[in-house]
Amino acid sequence: MMRLFRWIIDDYISSQRILVEWGAAIAIPYLLLASHTDAASTLATWSLSTLALALYTTSVIADIAEQPINISRLLHLPSRRQYIAAYLFAAFLIVLSAYVILVAATFIFAPVAFPAWQLWLASLPALIVLIITGIVMMMLLTPLVASPLQRLTLLAVFAIPLTWDRVIALLPDMLPGNIMAMFHAVSTAFGILLWPSMQLYALTIEPHLDTQSFSLATIHMLILAGLISILARWYQRRPLTIA
Repeated sequence: MMRLFRWIIDDYISSQRILVEWGAAIAIPYLLLASHTDAASTLATWSLSTLALALYTTSVIADIAEQPINISRLLHLPSRRQYIAAYLFAAFLIVLSAYVILVAATFIFAPVAFPAWQLWLASLPALIVLIITGIVMMMLLTPLVASPLQRLTLLAVFAIPLTWDRVIALLPDMLPGNIMAMFHAVSTAFGILLWPSMQLYALTIEPHLDTQSFSLATIHMLILAGLISILARWYQRRPLTIA
């Protein structure tokens, strides 16, 4: 598995794909933070930018993992789980390197916007968990792991609670009350799954350590463990094509 991991990183760097992440990490502070002085804005920019990079990197990593020449390396591993774990770990390391450059570039190009060191360090645990969640979720949405029906179902889990308020504003009194009540219930149920991530994102902007934040992190870790379990199960059942 470690040999595969080194191959992935070497291929990613030699293909120069990593310049996208590193270039964006340098450009974001220069373009967006140079005139900022608010620490919360800086932390929010770091969090959103890193999550966006995590989604991009994971999509590229999944494309690489799906190539027949790379899938052939799976034959030398004891299980599929080691194969997908190597790509997930590689995606995390690439995103983490971009985050380090992002922070360093902020210190250089926008020193006034740089938050207090204690505040920044306190935000790291929540951000790391969110990065891992973003990588796992994006991998679940790729053809490498999920079937079209599985991807549509997963997208619905996100889309329904995030867009419901806008949809309901466009459809006043157009549907019977019982149907609208059912949609409200479904939206609320799906929203409960997203609530820990939203609250954890808030902790990356205004970090604090207390019983509530610890409970929130515990709930989110349980959800993340469930997502990783689903990822492993789906990929284990996914048919492989090696040309």
